[in-house]
Amino acid sequence: MFGAAFYRQFPYKLVTHARVFSLSPKVVLSRRQGLFFANSLFFLRSLFGYENMCSWEKIKGMYISLPQNSNGDIDYSFMESFLRELEESRLRELEAYLFATGLEDYNLTTSDLVAFNEFYNLRWGQFQMRALFEKIETKKLPYKAKDLPSEPQGNNNLPCLTSSFMNQGLNYYAPRTGATILRNVISIPSNSDVYRAYYQSNDFTVLSDAYAIRWKDENVRLNSKQYLFLVASINKVTDLPIFSYKNKLGGWNVVKNKHITLPVNELGQPDLQKMEALVGALQKIVIEDVAKYTERNLETTRGVVNRGTDSPAKKKIYPICPNYRPGYVPIYSLRAACGRFENNEIPEVEGWIDASGLGFSPDKEKHFAIYAKGDSMMPKIHDGDLCVFEWYKGGSREGEIVLTQCSDYDPDYCSKYTIKRYHSEKLTSDDNWQHTSIQLLPLNPDYDTIDLSLNGDSKYRTIGVLKAVFDMYGAGS
Repeated sequence: MFGAAFYRQFPYKLVTHARVFSLSPKVVLSRRQGLFFANSLFFLRSLFGYENMCSWEKIKGMYISLPQNSNGDIDYSFMESFLRELEESRLRELEAYLFATGLEDYNLTTSDLVAFNEFYNLRWGQFQMRALFEKIETKKLPYKAKDLPSEPQGNNNLPCLTSSFMNQGLNYYAPRTGATILRNVISIPSNSDVYRAYYQSNDFTVLSDAYAIRWKDENVRLNSKQYLFLVASINKVTDLPIFSYKNKLGGWNVVKNKHITLPVNELGQPDLQKMEALVGALQKIVIEDVAKYTERNLETTRGVVNRGTDSPAKKKIYPICPNYRPGYVPIYSLRAACGRFENNEIPEVEGWIDASGLGFSPDKEKHFAIYAKGDSMMPKIHDGDLCVFEWYKGGSREGEIVLTQCSDYDPDYCSKYTIKRYHSEKLTSDDNWQHTSIQLLPLNPDYDTIDLSLNGDSKYRTIGVLKAVFDMYGAGS
């Protein structure tokens, strides 16, 4: 309706009365390639809205920008590698953040468990906000939000606080000159639809319709965990559905008289140590899935699995079924798959893998899966990935990734079997043609091309053409 395009790799129902439509690719796309295409349609958002709704009739004649290879064809390989590199970059940033904040260690310690066990036995007390916090006076800036960039630009690199609850209220950027720069304080809107407090750990300044408060006792320096606990307690009395633009909460003159509930020590004072312990333990529980996701996907991206073995260490992670089911394809050893092709033998099936939902109709007679070895086909195929192939029955292989048996030795596979991208050049005459060059190309630039045309006695057989890749955690691409 509004031109927002999304790639979906899962079954879903299209609700046509919502004025949406779907586009089915004419070729099989991996997840990353699908995401690349969806992003190429991002410009449609600026063209359509309520007054001009998007439709297939309106966009089918439009052009989109896509990478091309040397032949002028769409470079699907670049899309795959670009998105994989981008994913790895983002994962590295997340990994660095987890390390910098100490959140990479998500294992609960004895003290963490004690904090949880003591929670229901804590003593609580009521405290008026004005007794604990003070409002910070800031210089009034000579800018209006609408005149400031929403991204850092040149000297406009200081985040500005407004009444918005998006991005913790920091949606504009101003020069640092003349601004009151704050950090490690709490921000609260004073004129908003949502009166949500936030802990601001980085430099910012106040622009409009909001203010900042800090802990009143100058002899106590609060850390981030303590501030986070306090923010949650403040939001119990400010971030309520009864407050809105029509029923405003008000500024500090109102909030300072609110009472918040905090754990207390034996003296009846706020127990900052208990707050810190609780938040620290909760962070580990919340961040555990994120940390494991980062570890898992970085390992996948780097292709870090054991090499040189018949069965990769991560093989058992795949949801392998011992018996055939509809939509499943057989898993063979590499040697067994090639033996079937060469000797017309019926190979022993190691198991069955669900290949439905990968963009093609799986057929146990036409398709099979094998485990890849080595990293010569990174970033598309990693050591240990399970690859689904279609038995090759003839036809063009140009640009396809193929399983090949050849007389040249491939160190990745410690054999004469290899998975590479097929490329050939032909000499055409009247009614005939012949190959002048046949190459098996690695995607990893650290590996050499296998040139089958350099040796006149070189023999090869194409066993299968790649249809899809399961990464080592069982996700299809």
